[in-house]
Amino acid sequence: MRAKLDMGKAWNDATALLSRNKDVVWIMAGVFFFLPTAIVGMFAPQAEPAPPPTGATPEQIISLMSEQLSTQYAQVWWIMILAGIAQAIGVLAMLTLLTDRGRPTVGEAVKTGAVGVVSYLVAQIIFFLGLALVLGIVLGGGFAANMALGAVLIVPAMILLVYASIKISLLAPVIAIEKQLNPLAALSRSWQLTKGNSLMIFAFYILLFLVIFVISLIAGLLLNLFAAMGDSVGTIVLALGQGLITMAYTSVIVAVMASIYYQLSGNIGSASDVFE
Repeated sequence: MRAKLDMGKAWNDATALLSRNKDVVWIMAGVFFFLPTAIVGMFAPQAEPAPPPTGATPEQIISLMSEQLSTQYAQVWWIMILAGIAQAIGVLAMLTLLTDRGRPTVGEAVKTGAVGVVSYLVAQIIFFLGLALVLGIVLGGGFAANMALGAVLIVPAMILLVYASIKISLLAPVIAIEKQLNPLAALSRSWQLTKGNSLMIFAFYILLFLVIFVISLIAGLLLNLFAAMGDSVGTIVLALGQGLITMAYTSVIVAVMASIYYQLSGNIGSASDVFE
């Protein structure tokens, strides 16, 4: 019989993991979540997009926006990629640190994250390329046949996108905790673990992201007050604030992933029992 996700227990286990390991969590989150976000915030372009010319068609507006984005990020794309890789390593390292009974050091956890990051990124690329192919065929065929049919198919396509994303939501724990470095096997394992619990996981993540969204919105409004201090100071304050927000919510999400994984995998009683 498959385990059923208990959202209350998953949340309690997640907070217990963070509380029990708060010292190393702050170190790990600071290095891999705060710093990359802050660096991107300081160096990424902050310029407001130019308004489209009067009477521009939707195609012209989209083309103008694409040109502006390409110009803005042409010189900093490598910083954003490096930041993304660093954060991926951080997710895997923190999962290792929170759940490994061998009590790894921060350095050992980071090494595990670095070893697994290629599998993690390749698995995501495979998944999204496959999903893009399926959605492209469905939507492309629909719009080619009839514009109205294509528009109608957008809704089920979005549902498929959300469903498939939930099915691979345990990819990181599978790679970090089970040490499964085969990208296809890791994707399959995540799909198997979430079977029968997709709706519960979806509801849990929706509630979690709603809370994060509200807190981030309030924090963003407060940060914008400091941004009025001037361009340079405002940019630095916003970047540091965004880094702190990212550090906090990513740490919570990682702990939640670990707790969900342990409930559904049946490896041990719960994530909160890992170091007991």
